[in-house]
Amino acid sequence: MAIEKSKYKAAISAHFAALRQQSFEVPEWGLTIYYDPLTPRQRDELDALDCGENEMILRAMVKHAKDEDGTPCFTTADLPWLNESAATAVIRAVGLRIITADLMDIKTLGKPTAPKKEP
Repeated sequence: MAIEKSKYKAAISAHFAALRQQSFEVPEWGLTIYYDPLTPRQRDELDALDCGENEMILRAMVKHAKDEDGTPCFTTADLPWLNESAATAVIRAVGLRIITADLMDIKTLGKPTAPKKEP
């Protein structure tokens, strides 16, 4: 019996909800950054930015870094300050962590299923 589409949608939604509110320590700043994995639309928005790689990574950090309550850590008004006041290496580490969280190791996606045998 085929699974109803609503079951697929429910399973996908539940999986994404379980991935939300990931976190990592930024020892250089003495802070914990929280974030949600990027959706395909959010990833495309970053890829479409007309800027250099460092600027794209910085914008990803600004748009997606949150505190433990889910409040954004930065706004676009912080971009000039961050460009002049923060170490590029740390910004890249934070931004890339957020950007690449969606690049799961293919091995974690499960095992292939055997094709069903014809009766």
